[in-house]
Amino acid sequence: DSVGNHEILSRGHVQCISAGTGLTHSELNEQDDWCRFLQIWILPEKNNLPIRYDIHRFTLVDRNNKLLQIISGSKDRNIAPLYVCQDLNVYVSELTSKNKSVSFNLNEGRQAYIFCFEGGININQYPSLKERDSLKIYGHSKMEFTLSSEKAHFIIIEMKQAKSD
Repeated sequence: DSVGNHEILSRGHVQCISAGTGLTHSELNEQDDWCRFLQIWILPEKNNLPIRYDIHRFTLVDRNNKLLQIISGSKDRNIAPLYVCQDLNVYVSELTSKNKSVSFNLNEGRQAYIFCFEGGININQYPSLKERDSLKIYGHSKMEFTLSSEKAHFIIIEMKQAKSD
């Protein structure tokens, strides 16, 4: 990037960049192997924040058959290892066992965006999600995630409910 950061990312890596007062960067797959990544843009609560770069590698053990919080709007690293300047939380899970499930409670006044990277998941009364499907949920909801395929890898982005929704 324009401030000298260079990183090689692999499965399980999460990179947080705050472009703040101005930053240019690019992503490039330097290998012949297939590459997949998810880029999520989050507007900060304030403008003109300093440029910030952070990376963390999460292992399969960290997220296997459990819900792992990877990003928080709190700078407290005991809540999540990565921070963004916004009222939001990001969780990931990789379900690998049919007899396992993970639960997530969405509070009133909040919304969640769920994206399935791989496989398929069932979520209570909601439609099943297959690979690359997503679902947006508003308000109070207790969700139970189970497999609808052999395995599944998914992300939950939870935030304050937008006024326009």
